[in-house]
Amino acid sequence: MTLANKFYIIRLGRQILYSGRRDGSRRDFRALFGVSPTVCVDLWYLCRDSFDKKIRPRHLLWSLMWMKTCATEPILSSLVRVTRKTFRKWNWKVLPTVSAQAKHLVSHSFTHACFRIVATYFVLLPCLQIKWSNRYQGDKGRTCLVSVDGTDFRICEPAIPRGQRWIIWKGKRLSFHPKWHCHKHNGPGVRYEVAVCLQTGDIVWINGPFPCGKWPDKKIFKHKLIHKLDNNEMTEADSTYSGMPYECRMPGDYLNEANRVAKADGHARQETINRRFKQFNCLGHRYWHDLKHHSMIFKACAVCVQLSIEQGEMNWDINY
Repeated sequence: MTLANKFYIIRLGRQILYSGRRDGSRRDFRALFGVSPTVCVDLWYLCRDSFDKKIRPRHLLWSLMWMKTCATEPILSSLVRVTRKTFRKWNWKVLPTVSAQAKHLVSHSFTHACFRIVATYFVLLPCLQIKWSNRYQGDKGRTCLVSVDGTDFRICEPAIPRGQRWIIWKGKRLSFHPKWHCHKHNGPGVRYEVAVCLQTGDIVWINGPFPCGKWPDKKIFKHKLIHKLDNNEMTEADSTYSGMPYECRMPGDYLNEANRVAKADGHARQETINRRFKQFNCLGHRYWHDLKHHSMIFKACAVCVQLSIEQGEMNWDINY
């Protein structure tokens, strides 16, 4: 029996749930875990050397199910027929496994002390999968190698520092901190910067998280990614990046109709990948866990999305 079929028939620990012989089974599998069995196999082979010896494939499925559904522990533990304590133990043993070397190898940056968390077993995967140098794959000598955009995620309102009833912001007394305000969701949120290779559709850069109200897309771009560009290299971006004619090409900067269509396809693919992150309910719904773990969870979802792209499951080619 192949490992892919084994992932099909694991009943989250005990009973057979998927036979793998019906077309609906694959759809149901993806609806519950967020990825296909093939991606599960890739995750397992990439991570098994870093796992604790007691971790089994079913524990990986438990974590994927938590990421996809973001249900409460009583519901998830009932589904897998274990206690809440057991589910919590293995879920957070799979996700936050420590690896201090990832920050030296991965093409991403986490700049705020409140968000810094050392790499997890999922974070080890971007060392192999998400690299800034991957933007050269399929290079045709174009000025722009990547498209870049920010994506926002809702969070619970961060607490006001102990001992304070109000926050003074620009001379106004407020009961919340405006630096977290996201205009898209009209509430608190964090923002990540994501860059996608125009030729292959691979994720080549992730950067964040940043408070939405304090860090607009242009500020995040100038903070780190602008210094990663080669001489005369530019990026495809939307109108929020205006004012940087030598670094970013706007949607209206096209030479002919074919170029306009290619730029539109690149932006559409970027938005598709941003939407794919939010199909994992741990990011798509309001995040209520400890805020310092948000970056770790986002990277776990980014790895799953990137592996899906490499399997050709959710992307398309563009003639750029």
